[in-house]
Amino acid sequence: LELEDALSLTFNLGLLWEPTEWISFGLVYQSEGTSDLEGDFKMAHSDAFIEMTHGLQDLNPLLSLISGGNFNGKQIVEGTAELELINPAHFAMGTSIKLFPNLKVNFDIKWTDYAAWDNLEVTFDNDIDFLTVSSLVYALSPGFGDEDNADPDKMIIQRQYESTWSWAIGVEYEYTDNLVLRA
Repeated sequence: LELEDALSLTFNLGLLWEPTEWISFGLVYQSEGTSDLEGDFKMAHSDAFIEMTHGLQDLNPLLSLISGGNFNGKQIVEGTAELELINPAHFAMGTSIKLFPNLKVNFDIKWTDYAAWDNLEVTFDNDIDFLTVSSLVYALSPGFGDEDNADPDKMIIQRQYESTWSWAIGVEYEYTDNLVLRA
């Protein structure tokens, strides 16, 4: 799977305030970005999987009603694919305190909107046999509830992340004018 997007626009806003030489405060916001990726895919199926799909091809009319797709039974499947990829928004604020002329301590609190990654959906230009099998499993198995992770031409990778707050502490040591060590 090789996908790309020639241009994806986002923006960053930052503010740094140093009321004195020994203390500073900062804010940064990075906007959410959406990339509409497009490209090519190539997939090889195992011999055992191909044998299984050949056995199911006779049932294609019935299976098409259940899953929405047909088995093609090809060893190599090639085509184009699309994926909308979201870079989540991010916000951080912090302070830096100079304890000594060459030593600073930094405190940050950060928020990232990981909930924007609800799922990843890769859409293919034709039906893929393993996705048709997966679609059948979801259609015929009541144990999966409302989840649908596949259509014959779409793979859905559930992420279900939550947005989070986190904090960080760092130390900066200015060894020389040309060398600053951070941890």
